[in-house]
Amino acid sequence: MCSTSCANAGFPASIVHPAVHRSIVAGLRAFELLGEYAWAVVAVPLLFETSRATDYDRVIVTTCAPALQRKRLMARGLTAEAAEQRMSAQLPTAEKVARADFVIFTDGSFEETDRQIDAVVAALSSDL
Repeated sequence: MCSTSCANAGFPASIVHPAVHRSIVAGLRAFELLGEYAWAVVAVPLLFETSRATDYDRVIVTTCAPALQRKRLMARGLTAEAAEQRMSAQLPTAEKVARADFVIFTDGSFEETDRQIDAVVAALSSDL
C-alpha cells in the first residue's frame, strides 16, 4: 500500500489503495483456484488505517519498539523526518496489537521471531 509519500509523489491514496486491494484479491483468488494451499499470508501496510482488516479471516501484526522501528526505517534510506512522518501516519502500535488475532514481536533475535512465526503457523494450520 502507500504511505503519506503517495500524495507527495502525485498518487492520491484514494486511487492507489483500491488498485492494490484489487491486486491482492486477484492473487488470493488465483491461489484459491490452484487449490494447493489451505491459507495464504498477505502483507498489507496500513491495513487498519484503510479499513480492510475485516477482509481477512485473521490478522497478524508484527511490532517492535518505536525506536527500533525508526532505526529500521532510516536503515532503508529514510531521513529521521520521513521515518517520523511514516510512523505518525499509522495507528498507534498498541491499537494495532489490540485488534490483531496474532502478534509477532520483532525486537529480539531472528530465532525468537522464527519461534513466534512457527507458533502462528501451527495455530493457523490447526484451525483448518
